[in-house]
This record gives sequence, structure tokens and C-alpha cells, in this order.
Amino acid sequence: MSWKIRQQTFVDSSGLSAILVGYRLCNQANGSYVVCQVGDQVAKLLKIAQLDDIITMVPTLSEAIDIVMM
Repeated sequence: MSWKIRQQTFVDSSGLSAILVGYRLCNQANGSYVVCQVGDQVAKLLKIAQLDDIITMVPTLSEAIDIVMM
């Protein structure tokens, strides 16, 4: 499998909503939801929205894959 990932440096309200919907769907399916390679501004937004306590954020794709595969 090949993944093309780039660091996100900006998220607007639609992007934040998409992150929340993804989290909710994964949570309902008893899955793991991991966000990786977010820029400082996105991480700050997730912290301000108090989502950093419920959404797992890791710096690299390989760490995210490790968490999901556990």
C-alpha cells in the first residue's frame, strides 16, 4: 500500500467538522482514529477546541499505522 501524506498547515471549520465526523464514525465502529503530520496551527486549533484529549495525534505516518495496527 502506498500513502501520499503531506503536513496540513491549515484547517477551517469544514475541515474541523470532517475530523470530528471521522472520529465519531471510527468511535462508533470501535476503531482507532489517529491524526498524523499536522502543522503547528492545526495542532493549536485542535487544542483550543479541546479535541487533543480525545483525538490521538502523532508526528509521523508510521507511528499512526503502528497505533492502528495494535
